[in-house]
Amino acid sequence: MRYLTVLFIFCYSLSGSAQFLGLTSEVHATSEYGTTHRIYAEFGTATDECLAVYSIGQQEINPVTLELGVTTSFYQWGLGEQLPSEPNLGSEIFPFLLSFFPEIGYDSWFTIGSETNEDGTISAIGMSDAFTEFNNGNGFILGEGAVGGAWYITPDSNPLAYAGDDGMVLLGQFTAADDAEGNPGHVTCDWNIQWHDVSNNSHYEIGVQYNTWDIPGCTETEACNYNLSATTDDGSCLYNDALGDCGGPCEADADADGICDNVDDCVGALDACGVCNGPGDIYECGCTEIPEGDCDCAGGQPEIGYDCNGNCLSDFNDNGICDIVELIEINDAVASGAFCGEGTIWNDSFGLCLPLDLCPSDIDEDGLTGVTDLMELLSLFGTACEAEDVDPELGEFTCGDLMNYHGYDYATVQIGEQCWFAENLRNTNYRNFDPIPTGLDNEEWQTSSYGAYTIYDNDSTNAITYGLLYNFHAVVDSRGLCPIDWHVPSDIEFMALEMELGLNGTNALATGWRGPGIGDALKESPLNSPGWDGLNTTGFSALSGGSILYNGQSQAAGNTYYNDCALWTSTPYEQNDAMYRGLNSANNEIWRGWTANGYSADAGMSVRCLKDSE
Repeated sequence: MRYLTVLFIFCYSLSGSAQFLGLTSEVHATSEYGTTHRIYAEFGTATDECLAVYSIGQQEINPVTLELGVTTSFYQWGLGEQLPSEPNLGSEIFPFLLSFFPEIGYDSWFTIGSETNEDGTISAIGMSDAFTEFNNGNGFILGEGAVGGAWYITPDSNPLAYAGDDGMVLLGQFTAADDAEGNPGHVTCDWNIQWHDVSNNSHYEIGVQYNTWDIPGCTETEACNYNLSATTDDGSCLYNDALGDCGGPCEADADADGICDNVDDCVGALDACGVCNGPGDIYECGCTEIPEGDCDCAGGQPEIGYDCNGNCLSDFNDNGICDIVELIEINDAVASGAFCGEGTIWNDSFGLCLPLDLCPSDIDEDGLTGVTDLMELLSLFGTACEAEDVDPELGEFTCGDLMNYHGYDYATVQIGEQCWFAENLRNTNYRNFDPIPTGLDNEEWQTSSYGAYTIYDNDSTNAITYGLLYNFHAVVDSRGLCPIDWHVPSDIEFMALEMELGLNGTNALATGWRGPGIGDALKESPLNSPGWDGLNTTGFSALSGGSILYNGQSQAAGNTYYNDCALWTSTPYEQNDAMYRGLNSANNEIWRGWTANGYSADAGMSVRCLKDSE
């Protein structure tokens, strides 16, 4: 099989313990178009990866065909009127079309894991002639010509090609029309499958046969594991127990609290006092008596000198004034200096009335310059006023002028309606001059919940050339990274830039690499980064500034092995992720995605500033 040898030359071994269990299917849907069957490859290990379904041509070594049959005919959505070409692969289906053409959900197609264009890519080779019959609703035979064909993926390119926890990899959806009597149509398979085990050993399964009309399973509709696809009952039916668990052991849940009676600490109800099936509030305070000394159930205590009813406990001189009141009045008089003559004040330290000297050093105004005055003064030493935002712009700014910010002159560039910094941010302080933390170790990068920056490889020359690398917490800090009237651009604002450079609206919303030529238009090609290969027709001047993983590990900066530029947006994405843009030496497009696979909000990326809209 000459072409497969080229495609999968890195698949070096045929050894290893086979974990391929065969083909299986499910009835995905029934409709006016017939019965929609989905065919799966079943594996025994979650890490097994399906790579290709193929044939070997008649002029090749050991030729073998691949056949897909149908008892009636296949439903094909794109025939004649809706589309000029039929989507033969799952990755050719656009989800947004389903709202306009719901019948596309019953179309017949081949795949390896992918159901739509959002799920990764698959490719096909040598299948054009077979597709012709297939698109006419007939069976599909591959490999009768001189060379064979296949639909396939590149290894490690699509996570949906791995078996996963359920052991299943989707290989195709085929809607078989009902026959003249209204009986459902069925599908037959005689396929050849290539797959990888966990050690990247290649395995080839030749002539795997399967049909959809003899499928064992539970056929009892009231069973909780009823199998719509099953044609023969295999005795596997299970039923919900008292807790609603399919096949569970619970026989009773009398109090319907979701806990099986045999393990329920209280079959019934706890009363207000926490007693199972108890009498409820039986004491004056509900569940407990009033503790001695308390005036109420809230634990209130009587005022000093009085009982709970407000009666005075002592009036020694029998003058009708409670002793506690008289004592308080005497203390207040002493403290206010009422017992001192004019020009004097009561001093607690000496217990005397001392002359009142209104001197500036008497900060606590106790008539003395003492230790307390000194401590009060020292507590104010070094107190700074809160810094206010300072507009760094001097005079009227025109895009293309240098923008001075925190001691640096930043180049700016107009692209469409937007004005951008033409170099990466390198300031070590927020807009209000608060310092941004730095010097985090790997663990601190991984666990930080506050803004921070680093220099790639801790080399100060990288800061001058490429700017600083900030985590996402710094990007969204309310103190601001960019100057007044500037901000870190959102995901939507990056889309506006990309559409200005020719990307259409549909592709702008896509993730991954998109927009051929846009990457080259944004990249500069400095002498110290051969292979970066930018044209910089926009003046954006993107350099290979590298990035920092969430654990502090550096990606390449100014390195010919893997040139990387990662730019934050200000748009969060679920939990601890955020949207960003990427450029590299291996691609002339621009990446759109969210932080994952080693990145998070704690990763370190470059920042560009965008001028606020007028």
